[in-house]
Amino acid sequence: MAVDALYAVVDKGEAETIILAKEMNIKQVLMDDRKGVNLAKKMGLEPLRTTTIIGIAYKNGLLADIRKELLNLREKGYWITDYYIEEIIKRFKEH
Repeated sequence: MAVDALYAVVDKGEAETIILAKEMNIKQVLMDDRKGVNLAKKMGLEPLRTTTIIGIAYKNGLLADIRKELLNLREKGYWITDYYIEEIIKRFKEH
C-alpha cells in the first residue's frame, strides 16, 4: 500500500494526507511536520502550515491580533520560536 511506503518516511497521518490529496487531485494540504512538509512539496503538493492559516485569517480581517493568536498556539503546545513569530507577523502585516 502506498501509505505504508510513505509511513517509512513520515508519520501515518502525513502519509495518509499526501496519498489522499494525490488521489483526489488536491494541491493544498494542511501539514506542520517538517518531514511531511518536505515530502509533500517533493510530491507536487502545496503544504500550508497552521501558522500560515492564522496569517491568512488575520490578513482577511478574521483575527484582530496575529501575535496573540501565534502566542496562544505556542501556549497550546505548537512548537514555534520567537524569531518565527516575528517573521510571520512581518510577512502578513506587510502584504
